[in-house]
Amino acid sequence: MPLFSVNRMRNGAQCPYQLGARGVKCRGAHPSPGVPSESVDKEKQALMSPGAPLQLPAVLLAFMGSANELQFLIQSLRVGLVPSMPGLCGTSMEKEWGLLGFLVLSLSFLVSNGQNIVCAQNTVADIVFLVDGSNSIGPANFQQIREFLSSLVENFEVAPDRIRIGLVQYSDTPYTEFSLSTYQNKEEILSYIKNLRYKTGGTFTGKGLEFMLKQHFVEKAGSRAQQNVPQIAIVITDGDSQDEVKSQAQELRQRGIKIFAIGIKDANETLLRQIASEPYDQHGYSVSEFAALQGISQSVIRKVCTAVEETQKEVILMSRGIF
Repeated sequence: MPLFSVNRMRNGAQCPYQLGARGVKCRGAHPSPGVPSESVDKEKQALMSPGAPLQLPAVLLAFMGSANELQFLIQSLRVGLVPSMPGLCGTSMEKEWGLLGFLVLSLSFLVSNGQNIVCAQNTVADIVFLVDGSNSIGPANFQQIREFLSSLVENFEVAPDRIRIGLVQYSDTPYTEFSLSTYQNKEEILSYIKNLRYKTGGTFTGKGLEFMLKQHFVEKAGSRAQQNVPQIAIVITDGDSQDEVKSQAQELRQRGIKIFAIGIKDANETLLRQIASEPYDQHGYSVSEFAALQGISQSVIRKVCTAVEETQKEVILMSRGIF
């Protein structure tokens, strides 16, 4: 089902366009018979041109598809894809246009101007954070980690049947802050993170990875791996590990868990590459200071959402014997 559709006049020929999961396409007659449909990129560029003449006899909105589609909808409306339209004086059309305006304003809070980006509304995933709480972090920087965690969680639709969140803090030993099954909504998780205590101690990342695998990505802790729900680990660390991480990270990946590694300040990039899933440029981050964490939050969210969507597609293909 398309996210929305419009009718645009092209050289005197009416041509309905639709934006759906496969992009923007012309579905109607062309000025001359036999003219092939334009490419998706070309049509997007044409549709995004300010002042392009068009008509909008109907607007269909469906809350399905990726965040990128929602962003394109907002941007299209912003640059003139949907101008003011005289002649929409029928009661039915006025109601449709009013509903569209309300929905677009709501979506703007989520996907416009580089603000919050959310996964598709029907996203299902289990996400566990593994956070470095060692001495090298320091109280002030640990507050930056709290804020970073909050900015990520804010963008997820947390619910028992949607996205579940777990949190482990590690230093000399790993510690369960809360499991995937502990909290039922986003507000409870944000409240916990706001008051997250700082452990201090050494940096034993390998222990943390092993603990996360055996104590969190398991059914008794709320993992839905047996239901083919995507499993995501997000590791945040600021330095080298005092123990080995390669085999532990490999075991996580072999279990089908996607690992994102975020290194701060003096983090060892070789270590990050050993932890993160491939390709590294899609799963690894390195920032020079703790204050820079907020600058990568939207990119992390976008890549996590993409990883979840790709995993879900793989599961569907496997169930059909295609992949």
